[in-house]
Amino acid sequence: MLSDIGQALSSKQISPPEPREPGGWPMSAFFTSNTGNDVFLNLSRMDRTSDDTTDISKSGSDALALIKSAPPSVPLSATHFLAADKIYDEGICISPYTIFQHPVHRDICTHINNISDFGWSVREALDEAGAFEFIEKVQNRSSYDSCMERILSVFTMSATGLACITDAPKSFFHAVVDVFRTSDGADWNRELLGKSEVYVQCVSNLIRGLAKITGDDTLLEKARKHRRASVGQLPGFHAFQYSKVPLDQELLRHVKLFLKESKMRPADVQSAARHMSAWLAKEAPGRSLEEMVFDTNRPKTFADHILEKNGGTFSRATFVIVDAARRLSISITEQFVGKACGRTMFDLVTKKEHSKLKGKLKTLPKPDISRARPLSERLVPIVREILEEGVNGWPGKSGRFNERVVRDGKEYSIFCPVIPTLLLVMLEIPLRMGQIRRLDTGEGDAYHFNADKMEWEKNEGPLAGYWRKKLKVGTSTTDTCGYAREIEDEVKPVVGMNITTNKTGKPYVVPWFLPRVHKLLWELRKWQEKHNPISVPITSKQYVDSLEKVPASTLEAMPDIFPIARLFRGKYHTHDGRVVTHTQMHRAWGYVLQETQKRWNARHPGNQVKLVEIHPKSKQPGKYLYTIHGLRVRGLTNLHRGGMPLELLSKFVAGHATVRMTSYYLKLHAIEVSNIIERAAANMDAQRRFIDDLKAGGVDRAHEMAVSLSPAAVSDAYEDESQFSFCNVTLGVCPYDGSRCKDGGELLRKEGKGQASKDHYGEVKNRNCVMCRHFLTGPPFLMELVAYGNKLCERRQFLAREQDRILQEVSGYEVAHKNGDITRAYFENRYDSLQTEAIQVRDELEENENSIFNVEVLCNASQRLLDEAEQGEKKVLLVASPRSSNIEYEEISEFNQSVWITAHGRIHRILGDERVERKRDRYLNLIAENSGLMPPTLLTRITDEQRRRAMDQYANFIDARVPADDVTRLINGNLRLQDLGLEKQVRELIDSALSSAVPLLGTARIEAQVPERTSP
Repeated sequence: MLSDIGQALSSKQISPPEPREPGGWPMSAFFTSNTGNDVFLNLSRMDRTSDDTTDISKSGSDALALIKSAPPSVPLSATHFLAADKIYDEGICISPYTIFQHPVHRDICTHINNISDFGWSVREALDEAGAFEFIEKVQNRSSYDSCMERILSVFTMSATGLACITDAPKSFFHAVVDVFRTSDGADWNRELLGKSEVYVQCVSNLIRGLAKITGDDTLLEKARKHRRASVGQLPGFHAFQYSKVPLDQELLRHVKLFLKESKMRPADVQSAARHMSAWLAKEAPGRSLEEMVFDTNRPKTFADHILEKNGGTFSRATFVIVDAARRLSISITEQFVGKACGRTMFDLVTKKEHSKLKGKLKTLPKPDISRARPLSERLVPIVREILEEGVNGWPGKSGRFNERVVRDGKEYSIFCPVIPTLLLVMLEIPLRMGQIRRLDTGEGDAYHFNADKMEWEKNEGPLAGYWRKKLKVGTSTTDTCGYAREIEDEVKPVVGMNITTNKTGKPYVVPWFLPRVHKLLWELRKWQEKHNPISVPITSKQYVDSLEKVPASTLEAMPDIFPIARLFRGKYHTHDGRVVTHTQMHRAWGYVLQETQKRWNARHPGNQVKLVEIHPKSKQPGKYLYTIHGLRVRGLTNLHRGGMPLELLSKFVAGHATVRMTSYYLKLHAIEVSNIIERAAANMDAQRRFIDDLKAGGVDRAHEMAVSLSPAAVSDAYEDESQFSFCNVTLGVCPYDGSRCKDGGELLRKEGKGQASKDHYGEVKNRNCVMCRHFLTGPPFLMELVAYGNKLCERRQFLAREQDRILQEVSGYEVAHKNGDITRAYFENRYDSLQTEAIQVRDELEENENSIFNVEVLCNASQRLLDEAEQGEKKVLLVASPRSSNIEYEEISEFNQSVWITAHGRIHRILGDERVERKRDRYLNLIAENSGLMPPTLLTRITDEQRRRAMDQYANFIDARVPADDVTRLINGNLRLQDLGLEKQVRELIDSALSSAVPLLGTARIEAQVPERTSP
C-alpha cells in the first residue's frame, strides 16, 4: 500500500502556500488534488467555510459554540455529536488554533476522524507506516491517544475536498506539518502545542510516518528541532529553506538544480549558498540573481567577503566554501544563457578570485595525515578470538549484540551475529565499513555460492530470481547482485567479491577469492533467511546513514539491495531490512575494545594497556584509542592489477603456489638454464651500447629508447647534462651513478606546483631499483628484469610462510604460558619479539608486491618498444630472438625455481639469494643421499668454488633431465637415480666439475652435456 501511495503522491506537487497573516502565518491555502478537485485548508486563527469566508450559518455557528463549550474532561451527550455532524456536513473548516487552544474535546475529534473517508485513509496509511507503534510502549497511553486524535483532526476538521490520502498533493502535507512548526521552521510551534512534550512526540512520529508514506525525505527535517543561529552567524540551511526573501528562494531553486547533477557534498553547496546570500544581501540589496549575472559591478568579491567575515584568516575550510560557490555560480550563469540576447555574462564568483585563493592554499602548512591509527598487531588475535566466540562466548553472553524481536505477539531478546560478523570481515578484506554494511546477500539471484560446499548452486530460496524479473540481471554466476560473483579467468573462474558501493555509488568487483570471508557471509546469510527474512529489497535512501551528506547523483547510482547487514525493526527504524548504522557499529566496537583491554591486561599484568576511556556517568566506553577504521586491514595486493591469473594469484599470495615470471620473448627450455651465463654475457654488450646511446642521444632519443616509472625520469636525467654518471645497475640504468637512492622513493611531502626541487621523497632501500623514480630501463634488460621478478616471487612465498610461522609460534607461547610451562616474563619477551617480526614481515610484503607489479609494468613497456622496433619505427638494440613478448606467470616446483634463481645469481649477485641457493642444495643433497651418492656439499677436500661449481652442474642436469613429478619423488625417496638410469652420469658430471678449473664468469660456458628432454 505504501508504495502505491508514494507513487500516487509523486504524480502531482503544488508549491506550498505563501504567508498572508502578520508574523508569517498563512490564513488559508488552496490546492488541486491529484484527481483534479479543489482542496481548501484553513490555517488561520478563525473558523472558516470551505470557500474561505467567515460567513458561517447560524446553525453552524451554534454547533461550533456547543462543541467549544464542552469541557475536555467531561463526558459528551448525543447533542454534542449531532453538532459535530452538522459542522462536518456544512463543510466548516475549524481553525487548528481552535482545535488545540480550547481545546476541542477528544471524542469530538475521534468522531469526525471516524466519519471522514479521508480521516480513515490517513489513519490506515499511518498505521501501516508504523507511526503509532511508539504508543504501545508508553505507560499513559490514554493521553497519547488523545493527542494523536487531536493532531489527526487537523486533516479532517480544518480541510475539505479530499477523500483518500492518495488524492492529496505533497504540498498539502507540508502545509499541515508547517502549522506545528515555527515560522522559520527551526522549532515546534509552542503557541499551538503548548509545553507538552507528548504533543511533540506524537507530531514527530506522525511526520515520520508521512515521510515514509509519501517518499518525501524533506519531511523528515520537519520532524525534529533545529539549532538556531547565534547573533552574527548565518542561519542553518533548514531555516534558509523557510526564508521568504526572494533572493534566498531564487538561490534555493538553483541549489536544487545544481545538486541533481553534482557529486559535491550537499553540505558544502548548502553552506556556499548561505554565504552567497549574505554577500549579495550586503553588496547588492534588493537585486535578483539575473541582474547580478549581467552586471560586472561588484563592490566586493565573494572571496573578499568570506575573508573579511573570517577576520582576514584564510584556511582550507574557507577555500572549500569558495570552491563550492564557484561551481554553483557557473551553474547559475548557465541557467541564464537563454536570456543573454547578446549581453555579456559574469559569474557571481569569478575564476580569478577562485584561482587566487587556490594558489594561496598551497602556502598553508600541510595538514596532519588523517589516517586512522591501525589496530596494534598484538591485539588482533585477541579481537579475532573475542568475535569468533559467537553466541556461546562473550558476544552472546554479554548481551551487547542482542536484538529485541516480536514473535506471536511476544517480545524476545535474541543474539544477532550481524555486527560481530562485519567486524570479522574487516579483519580479512580492506573495505570501508560502509561498503561492508551495504553488501547484498544474493537472495534475489538465480545462483548463489554455497560456502559450505565451496561451489555454485541454484538458488532455491523464496526470493530467487527477483533481479531477473526486475532488472534482467542476476541470471548467472557472473552477473550476480549478491556479494559473491564469478569472474572469468584464463586458467579457472574465480569467486570474487561484488562490492555494492564505492564513494561514487557505483558497484565494482574485487577479483579475489577469500574463502574465509565467503564462509562468514554465507553463515550470516543463512541466519538472516531463518531469523530476519524480508520480501523486497531496500533502496539507497533507506541504507545510507546521512542522506543530506550524499549527492543525489551518487544516491541514484547506488543499487537496491537485500542487505546482508540487516537488523530488525526498531523504534526509529520502522522498515524491514534496515541496515545497521555507523553509530551502532561504533558503539559495538567500543565494547569489543573494552573486552580486548580486559583480556590483554589479564594475560599481561606487567604490560597493562588502556584502549578505552569509560564515561564517568554512563559507565560506557567513551574515547577509543583505536577507531573502527583502524580495524581495516591493509590493502589487497597490487598484484591483482597485473597479469597473474586470478586462480594462481590467490594461491600465490597465501604462500601455496611456487610461481615463475616469464614471457614469450624469454621463454626458455629447461636445458637452456646452462646457457644463461653465455646469453647474459652477450646481452651485456647490448646493454653497454644502450647506455652509450642514451648518453650521446639526448633527451628526445632517450624517450624513444627507455622506459621508466616516473614521467619526469627521462627529462630529469638530462637536466644537469651529467650523462657521465649513467651506469648499469643490472636491471637498467641509474642516471646518477647510484647516488640518489636516498630520494628515489615515494613522494612524502609536496611543496607546490613548479617547485619539484623542494619536494621531499622517501628512500629506496636494498638496491630495489624497480621502486625508484629515477630508474631507466629498456629492451636490453628484459632478461634481467624477468629474473628479478622471479626472485621477488620466491621472496613473496617465503614471506607468506613466515607470517604463518609467526602466528603459530605466538599461539604456541600463549598455550604454554596459560599452562604454566613458561614464565610470564619469558612469554612477554618472546611475544614482543614476534610481534615486531610480524610487523617487519608485513611491511616487506607490501613493498615486495609493489615491486613485482612494477617489474611487470617495466617489462611490458619495454616489450612495446621492442614491438615498435620490429615494425621499423625505432632502432632498439637487443640480442635475442625477435618474438613478441608478454609477461606470464606459471606454477613450477620449488626445486625448479631455486635452480633458475641461483643460476641467474651466478651472473649478477642482485638476481640471486643465498637462502634460495641453500634450499636448492638441500633438495640436491636429499636426491643424492636417497640414491646412495655422496653430495658435493659434504666433500671436505675441495674449495668452496669447486663445490659451488659441482652443485651448479648437478642442479642443471637434474632440472634438464628429470620431469618435475619425478624430481619430487627423488626428493621424497620414492624414486632413485638408479631407477632412471642416471646415477653414472651424475657421478661423472660431479667428478668432472671437481677436477676442472673454475672459469671466470663470462669467459666460458658452463655446460651440461645432456640431450633435450621431451616432457615439459
